[in-house]
Amino acid sequence: DKHGVATTVKDARRLTLSAIQKEAAPKSPVPAAPEPEDLLTPADMRQIINDFSVSPLISVIMPTYNTDPVLLRLAIQSVIGQVYENWELCIADDGSKKQETISVLNEYAVHPKIKIKLLNVNGGISAASNEAISLSSGEYLALFDHDDELTQDALFWMVKEINEHPEADIIYSDECQKDEEGNKSNYFLKPDWSPQLLYNMMYTGHLSVYRKAFLEQHVGFFRSEYDFSQDYDLALRASEHTDAVRHVARVLYYWRQTTGSASVGDKPYARQSNIRAVEDAVSRRQISARVLELPTANRLKIESLPGDRVSIIVPTDSYENLTATIDSIAAGTTYSNYEIVPVTNSGLIGKLKDKYPGLPLHFVAYDKPYNFSDKCNAGAADCNGSIVIFFNDDVRPLQTDWIENTIEYLYLPGVGGVSPKLIYEDDSIQYAGMVTGVRNLTGTSFHCYPRNSTAYINFPQLTREVSILSGACLAMHKEQFLNLGGFDAVNTPSAHSDVDLSFKIIEAGLRCIYTPYAELRHIGHLSLAGYEKKDKKKKKDRADIFLLQRWPEFVARDPYFPAPMRNLLYHDSPEPTTIFPGPKQSYNPNAKNVILVCHDLSRSGAPIMLYNIAKVLMNNGYFPVVFCTKDGPLRQMYQAAGITVIIDPLILSNHPSFERFAINFDYIICNTVVNWPIVRQMQDKVHTIWWLQEAGVMNHFLPDPAFVSTLRNARNIIGVSNYSLNMVKPYNSTYTKIYNACFDFYDPVKHDKKGGDRIVFTIVGSIESRKGHDILFKALRYLQPGDLDKLEIRVVGRILDPAFETMIRSTIVPTQKIIFVGEVDNAAAVAHVAESDVIVCPSRDDPFPVVLVEGFCMGKTCIVSDATGFAELITHGSDGFVFPSENAEALADIIGDIVSDNYDLAAIGDKAREVYLRELSIPVLESRLLGYLNRLPEDVALNAAISGSQASVTMNQ
Repeated sequence: DKHGVATTVKDARRLTLSAIQKEAAPKSPVPAAPEPEDLLTPADMRQIINDFSVSPLISVIMPTYNTDPVLLRLAIQSVIGQVYENWELCIADDGSKKQETISVLNEYAVHPKIKIKLLNVNGGISAASNEAISLSSGEYLALFDHDDELTQDALFWMVKEINEHPEADIIYSDECQKDEEGNKSNYFLKPDWSPQLLYNMMYTGHLSVYRKAFLEQHVGFFRSEYDFSQDYDLALRASEHTDAVRHVARVLYYWRQTTGSASVGDKPYARQSNIRAVEDAVSRRQISARVLELPTANRLKIESLPGDRVSIIVPTDSYENLTATIDSIAAGTTYSNYEIVPVTNSGLIGKLKDKYPGLPLHFVAYDKPYNFSDKCNAGAADCNGSIVIFFNDDVRPLQTDWIENTIEYLYLPGVGGVSPKLIYEDDSIQYAGMVTGVRNLTGTSFHCYPRNSTAYINFPQLTREVSILSGACLAMHKEQFLNLGGFDAVNTPSAHSDVDLSFKIIEAGLRCIYTPYAELRHIGHLSLAGYEKKDKKKKKDRADIFLLQRWPEFVARDPYFPAPMRNLLYHDSPEPTTIFPGPKQSYNPNAKNVILVCHDLSRSGAPIMLYNIAKVLMNNGYFPVVFCTKDGPLRQMYQAAGITVIIDPLILSNHPSFERFAINFDYIICNTVVNWPIVRQMQDKVHTIWWLQEAGVMNHFLPDPAFVSTLRNARNIIGVSNYSLNMVKPYNSTYTKIYNACFDFYDPVKHDKKGGDRIVFTIVGSIESRKGHDILFKALRYLQPGDLDKLEIRVVGRILDPAFETMIRSTIVPTQKIIFVGEVDNAAAVAHVAESDVIVCPSRDDPFPVVLVEGFCMGKTCIVSDATGFAELITHGSDGFVFPSENAEALADIIGDIVSDNYDLAAIGDKAREVYLRELSIPVLESRLLGYLNRLPEDVALNAAISGSQASVTMNQ
């Protein structure tokens, strides 16, 4: 199957293997520059600080000893320069012999926020740090080395985290190294709290902030016997007394690269105290383990495993795969108390039951259609072991002690499941932890890196928490597996079965652990090959959709691979994507699922219309997911409505990842002409509806032959007016007309204008030539001077063409009362319409402005040009006014008649309201849209045949 899993993996490997194995990938990757909208200025931060509910005093703790005066000065200045100003710097000098160091300290001793204590005796870094703490008055302690630097926003982000999570006892940030010339490198963008990773290394590091009272009451401070690893010892001890550990995923600390610094590996004696700190932690925690010193990490080796029976469950129906699996386990396993549990059909059991005399085989008959999850559940229910290892039939052990190394961490408190490192046949990494928050929801960290790669501070070789275990080899206590309900055989029969199980483990308060100390060969989807060949006509796999509904927060963000870390390290798909999840909800396998593609997430007309469509679908039991290439303010409205939004810059580039995700949905609605590449990519696979909100704008796309071909062959076109569809008719005779609509929010008390000295005319829309602001301003020049005194013009909308905006402003004369409101959100735009007597739409090209729909909803008088599709709904002088496009004199005549009281605006508004209820209300849109979707044939290919012979259709009657 060309959309199958195997092809997906091969494509990813083909793109990445060459670069990685030839060491073309950078050894020290650098984060991409943040988008401007992601940056906060000092003024922004100060405004947020003013709104903090608490602004605690932060005591920055700095021990010094013979510090280079230049670096010491830089360190101190980085504290003085903090945007968050409620801090104190507590310095204890550990008997420095360098007079230059003492001179710098004396220089800063007069600073009102700096406390300095000069010690006569060199007691070591722990003693000096404790002396500095004794000077402190703050509620929180920030640990700071004497030659490093804080970013100017470091304490701001820490205190912001305290405000958002006041329960936090420990907070740590990301960091990078900085050399003496100021060059930054070796960015360490960290996972959220990962106690297993802390066994390997002092990963929380810099910047670390502790609640002082927590340390005083439960932990104590630094211990001199662990000097040079004193911060590691403190973190290990402190984390035994709290789970309230928070991570600020920002680089807030520059660790100085200098000769003699641990940052360049010049403190080998620190390694011994590092090991001792872990040994002491293991002893305190009463874990029977040895701490082994590896070249780049500590290894916690569990000793005296109890010898529990292990059931190796192999779900398969392949004779070749199963015999190869049994042979590999039998030949390469030293653990004595195990059984192999093939879950397979009765025919295969008959062939094999006598083939392996003396081997601990326990066959479980399974004669139902292939279902990976159900097979595994059947094996677990019938096996004899207290530990189960789910084991694909294409996995082969590479070590004789693979069982011991796989299951050892199951005996640590709080561990729910373990998966080992899996290696492709070319010795590249297939599994070293799986991640979420990536394109297509899940992926593999360090995928296709060399087997023994030490990339990114040796992460592929470190035990650590992960969000997803690998179903190809996954160990659990049987009792826990059964208590969690096992694999979900209904909603994840194959794809994402391990994802769902992993999330259930985490939801239960347990941890999923990756271990590199057991290595197995994974031939790679060999176990699925036979099934995919049999199942040539694949059904839609709803597992992605199930995850989005059952586990929205889990798939949106991976705590062990947060966005900065993902953006730096994840290479299986080229551009970062962001998932803004809806709420957790019950999954309905019979519901229809719809992708809605928006050209932008501004609060302008077309995006607002798609938002209304999404709400209609959701209210009728559909599951909508919105895609856009870039984030915008409308996303917050979608989230408030409980609708998932995915920001993916690749969706218009014919990228296969979009097809892999979208192919399992029932419908795709592409809003606006801009999204034509998706129509071209997807309409042969999924019912793809092209909802055209444009008319003249399409002329910009017509020179592209691919666009014209797409327009000619599109099967499901919806236009919002005859004006819009006139652009379609020369190319395609298969189309439907559905007017834009809005929810009925009309409230006479709120939305009827309360009089006033002037008649308010409002134009709402982006400021650009197409919207015709200049035509309105020109019309004002034709009015009588007395008429100008009676009116006020309001201009509401974002500036799309600054030159055009400058031009129209230059035409304003002092006697005209014109107010430029600027860009506002949808609620504010509605409020401006409510405060208006007349809505003016002088556009040169506007198929169906949503603001006019909202105006008719509120019973407002509207003036429109005949270059708007909305004009076809207006009876001139009865429920609104229409003037010839570009004719400013005709527009002036209408305005003049209105201000001269020649029309009853209330009566016109009442009739406009009647048009809204008849043509533009949500119940009407709902009826037309749902009727349209229901008439589409179940089979996409059949839809192609029908559309090829179908005549033009309209649906307004």
